[in-house]
Amino acid sequence: MRKIAFVSLIALLPACAAAQEPALAQLGAAAGAAAVEAAAPQVCAPARVFTAPAIPAEREAAVIPAGVRAKPDGLTGKWLGQGEWTYQGSGAHCYMDLEFEDTPEYLFRKGGYFDCGFAGLASEPAKFVKKGTLLLDGDGGEAGSYVNDTVTLKEAYGANVDIVTVIKRDGLHFDYSEIWTEKSGRELYVITGRLFTGG
Repeated sequence: MRKIAFVSLIALLPACAAAQEPALAQLGAAAGAAAVEAAAPQVCAPARVFTAPAIPAEREAAVIPAGVRAKPDGLTGKWLGQGEWTYQGSGAHCYMDLEFEDTPEYLFRKGGYFDCGFAGLASEPAKFVKKGTLLLDGDGGEAGSYVNDTVTLKEAYGANVDIVTVIKRDGLHFDYSEIWTEKSGRELYVITGRLFTGG
């Protein structure tokens, strides 16, 4: 199932790629604030919505959320952490939050947001039905797997871009990886991070 209007961070339509590359290259070269502001409007991603948010003070202050609880029920709960969004070798620091409901019958991604300073990525809710170790999308198609404490999701962003997300839970945290790849094999974006459960 496609991550729509938010989640799989920064998905650009192929038609937008040419316009974005010069702007994002400037960001990678540590361009000034004016270049950052100029780059943000050029990002056009219906599946991932970019904004220029202010970083909330509570996120700026804490790497690991207060009130960490005992081992969660699978991925159920709110997860907060930090990571990096990389585009052609240049990276941007991100504050990350995701929320899941994990039951024996389904995995429900309730939503989330990656705040990368000059841009933000929102994740739309998506429900995946569990069938053995497989995860099925709303149409009954195979969307990934859930084996032990590792979730792998394979979603399409249009006809030309695939998104593979891997979540590896280890007790009170999980490591997150999201890779956007063109059908040609060219890697567009890599998002990585570590998130901790806050309840």
